[in-house]
Amino acid sequence: TQGKAAFITSGTFDAMSYFTQADFPIGIVQLPLPSRDDPEWGQYFSGPPGESTFWSGLRLGITKFSAHPDIALKFLQFMTTPRNNQDFNRICKWTPLIRTAKSHPSIEAFTPQAEGFWGAGPFAPLYGGRAMMVFHQQLWDFVEHKVSFEDYLQRLRQKLPEAMAVDFERILIDNREQYHVLNAAITWSLAEALFAPTWGLSQEDAALVQSKAERRGKYLWESRPRFLEDSFWRGRWNRYVAEKRPRALEVQSHISLNWDRELP
Repeated sequence: TQGKAAFITSGTFDAMSYFTQADFPIGIVQLPLPSRDDPEWGQYFSGPPGESTFWSGLRLGITKFSAHPDIALKFLQFMTTPRNNQDFNRICKWTPLIRTAKSHPSIEAFTPQAEGFWGAGPFAPLYGGRAMMVFHQQLWDFVEHKVSFEDYLQRLRQKLPEAMAVDFERILIDNREQYHVLNAAITWSLAEALFAPTWGLSQEDAALVQSKAERRGKYLWESRPRFLEDSFWRGRWNRYVAEKRPRALEVQSHISLNWDRELP
């Protein structure tokens, strides 16, 4: 805002591109934050955001159907020793997650700060949805001093209920559609497991098809519960509306979907 320097908000995922392509010096700084005793903004500030939930550039794990889980576990133990994790991430220029492993000097400034508050967006039921879009649109008007804080809050109160209703309906509809797709995949796996021997395949090939279908079918079947959570959320939402909670009623006034009839 002072017009004395150019900056871009980014992270380790972009840092190396900037360092290698720019023909001028680039530094890394933390975004400035007020303190609790700041005369103007301290009353709105609880503390710095915590980064204890930070993840690395590569996630490793052992699948349920791994053919050699003992070897996979030894590999994970090998990769997560402080020395090996440090060497691996220094080559990749990623931030290590092992406590005593040190980052590459070029990205040391990105080291996560574990102490702080964990934040969330309770106004945004769907990541990347309408409510989040409304929030950011109004936020930048406030950040750029186009509106006062009171006007910013008033805009959110006016625009968020409808946006939340759109996101809520989208969650329920998408969830149910994905549930039907999952059931179709389970049905196909079951058909392969039952009827592969009747498809004119050799006994060995039919057994291979059946084995793969059984493994895939088990995985798909075990993933079904996550698509049933919409019943829980519909029940809780109906309770909020029945209790006549003001914010729930505001959002409900914009919901056009009758999910008791239109969501099988």
